[in-house]
Parts: sequence; C-alpha cells; structure tokens
Amino acid sequence: MKTPQQSTAGAATNNSTSSTSLTLAKKSRPGDQVDPLDTLGLNGFARAIGVASDSVLAVTATLLSGIAGPAAWLQSPWGQTRLPKLDLLTSKEDFRTQRMIEAISAPLSLMNRRLAENMGRLSPDAIDLVTSGPFSTKAASKLADSEMRDKALHRHLEALTPVSRPGESGLLRQDLAFDPVTHRKESLLHPQFLLKDVGGRDLQSRVEGCHLRTALVIQPTLGLAREGPDPSRVMKLLCALLDGKGSKERAGSPDRGRDPSLPAKAHAILSLARNEVEAMSAMGTEHLNRFLWVPENASQPSKAGDDDASEAFLGAFQAAVEEILELRREGRGLLIQFETREAVSTFEEELRLYEADIMQTASEAGPWERGLPQTLFWALAFLRRSLPVSGRVDDECLMTAAFSAARRLVEDHRNQTLLITNAQLLADRRALSERIVDEVSRATSPMKFRSIARCFRNQKKERISPVVEVLIETGVLVRDADGLHTLGPVEFADAEEVLDKGFVQP
Repeated sequence: MKTPQQSTAGAATNNSTSSTSLTLAKKSRPGDQVDPLDTLGLNGFARAIGVASDSVLAVTATLLSGIAGPAAWLQSPWGQTRLPKLDLLTSKEDFRTQRMIEAISAPLSLMNRRLAENMGRLSPDAIDLVTSGPFSTKAASKLADSEMRDKALHRHLEALTPVSRPGESGLLRQDLAFDPVTHRKESLLHPQFLLKDVGGRDLQSRVEGCHLRTALVIQPTLGLAREGPDPSRVMKLLCALLDGKGSKERAGSPDRGRDPSLPAKAHAILSLARNEVEAMSAMGTEHLNRFLWVPENASQPSKAGDDDASEAFLGAFQAAVEEILELRREGRGLLIQFETREAVSTFEEELRLYEADIMQTASEAGPWERGLPQTLFWALAFLRRSLPVSGRVDDECLMTAAFSAARRLVEDHRNQTLLITNAQLLADRRALSERIVDEVSRATSPMKFRSIARCFRNQKKERISPVVEVLIETGVLVRDADGLHTLGPVEFADAEEVLDKGFVQP
C-alpha cells in the first residue's frame, strides 16, 4: 500500500521525513445536530451569492484538492491513499455559478501572481548561487574570487523582503538556504500552480512549466464548438493531461529543480457554452462522465447574517489555501486522519452503502463518483482547521455532510448528462427516421433491412435498427414474415410525438 512520504502536524517548519498527520479535534457532543456547512459559513456564502450549497462545496473541494495536487492523502478505511481526483464541468450560461467560481478563485490568482513575482525577482544565476552555496561550480565560474562570491551571496539574501502580503512565500529564506533537496529549487524555479483562461493548445506546455508539473486549470479556452479536427485534438490533449499522460518525460537536471520523472498533470474546472458541451458529448459520452457537472439548481433565500457567514467562509478558505500551498512547496504530504477508530468504521460502512447505491443506477461508476465523498470530506476537514477548537464539529458531522452532498451531486450530474445525451440521440434518430420513411416510400418494392441500411454512410446495425423498430411499433412501418418493410397505416407526421418518446426510452 502506498503511503505519503511526508505529512504534517500543525504548522510544521522542518523537513523531517517522519510521517505525522493532520489529526482533527473532536468537539460536538453525541446527539448534537450540527451542520458543518453552517459552522464554516458555506451555506451563508451560497445564499449570499445565489447558488446551491452543493455547488459551492464541489468547487471548493476541487480548488483545494487541485492546488494540493499529488500531495493530497486521506487516511481511508483501508490505509493511506491518494485523494481521488475531481474535475468539474460548469455551464458558461450559469452566471451565478461563474460568479461564485470567480469569487473563490480570486485569492488563488492573487497568490499565484505574487509567488511568481516574488520568485521572479531573482535571476536563475542568483538562485543557483544562493541555493547551491558560495562554492557552486556554475555560479563560481562567473565570479572572480571568494570575496566577490560572498558579497553576491549576501546581496541576494538581503534582497529578500519580509512577508507582508498574502501569497508571498513565508518560506522563501528557507528555500534559498543551502539545501540540495530538489523540491526546494523546484518551488523557486517553477512557483506557479494555477492556470486560468489558457488556450487549449497551450495547456501542455503551460502545465509542464508549473510547480511539480501539476496545475489547477480554471476555465480554459477550449473552443470545442469550432469546426475541423482541432477541437478533437484539444479534447484529447486535455484528457491526457487530466490522466497524467499528457507528455513524455523530459530530461531535466536535478540541480535546476526539475524532476524528469514527474508526469504533467492537470486538475480542471471547465466553463463551457451549451454548444461546446454538445460538441464534447458528440466526441463520446465518456467525456461528459469524466467530469462532475455542477448543478444549475436554485439557491435558498438569503438570511440575516449571510454577509458575516460569507466573510467567515472566505477566511477559512484563505487559511486552508495558504497552508496547503506551503506544505506542497515543502514537498510534504497533506494527510487528513480520522479522529477515532469508530469514525473509520463509520466511514467504511457509509462508503460501502454509497458505492452500492451508485452502482445500482449505473453499469459502471467513474473514479470521481466512487471517491467523491472522500474528496468532499478531505476539503471540509481542511476548512475546519481554521476554526477555533471550541467551535469545531466532529468527523460524524463532516461525514454526514460529505455523503449527503455526494449523493445529490451524482444524481444532478446524471440528470444533466442524460438531458444532453438524450437531446443528441433524439436529433440523430429523428433525422434517421425521416430518411428511412422517405426511402421506403420511394422504393418500388418492399425493402429488406440491408437495403435500408445501405442508404446511409454509417450503416451500423446498432444505430439504424432501434429506429426501424420504433417505426414498426408505432405503425409507421410494417414488416412482413419475410422481413420486408413497407409503409404502415400511421402517417409519419401524426406519430412524431410518440416516436420521440420511443427514440429516447431506456
């Protein structure tokens, strides 16, 4: 069983490789009915901004797990495992959800920019000099004597400013101390962790340039509704990046802070227009089902105190982001551990029931569906760390919220996916049925199924046969004992409504 090499307890500041954990305090008394989404201010934020709480929780979990990247771990019932990956699909026409994404991701953009600016003040030569020490071969070759090396080293260290703004690295002085560990230089040379509004064709190179070759990609410009082969290539590239298969290993020198064994990998929140979603579905329904489609359901009426709750939620989110980024840059695993053995047993049983439920309604559940409660629980646990000990809720409350939201999100996703796939299926079968009736009506003799299929470029039986069967069931066509087809007693125009129902029924 794989386990994280490093994890953290509180605000750890050393590089010890001993495995500790983010052990969470238990507060709520047995019998308490506490909604952690109220305690964290998430419900109030959702009401204030006008979206559903489930949508806010899904976006929050994706953002936090996305910036954690490969460092996110959960003490699951069967041991320590990497957090299941979660990527989102949202509608560009759902303006409230887009506004919510902008509000929550704004601090990430600010920190991403400030980290890049902070690290970018030093040239690669200066970074090499400071991280490798005054006797670095590459740096020393550019300086005349040891005194000049010492002065250069002192000057670059003095140039570092103290932390005064969110997003600046509180560990920058440590990063620039003499330390041969690769991830120290990686965080200096490749500080970016976020890509926003990036073009689809630029994704691979931009992801490869991010910290640990892993990036949170928000609202990329994919252009899936364009004609030609380019949208398919962009979608293929995106899927490969999401799976960590988007690029080959590239040669990299460890002394330049790049581990060549790391695959380029993306975590994504897509915002697509309706025609782009339809184009994605036309490429294959598996593309739709690899993302959690955030629901467009109505929000609850606002209440007094929602503004204060929003401020509390954004504060908890900011604290979680800052902690996660520092731990990621240190190369430490972010392990969330359950409070008690009873909590582990409860989670195991709830997860078993949840997986049984989703498998009953689908022939095959995707990885994000099976792991959704774990990802939501992990995010809620990190948000809870910002609360005072006296106000923290226990694991049971977080589990209840995580599993309830996961079930609703999966149901909403499947309903929205079904609407898209049914609409495309209906349009295709309508066009097929019109053409079939036209061909049969113009034929000089009854037609065999093979002759009907030959009228189409795509002659696959699984595409044409269901349409013919529905036409026969409604009486538009008649098939005799010899398998020959002729027009039936029912006019095609009179049967359109009944035909539509038959075309999309399970």
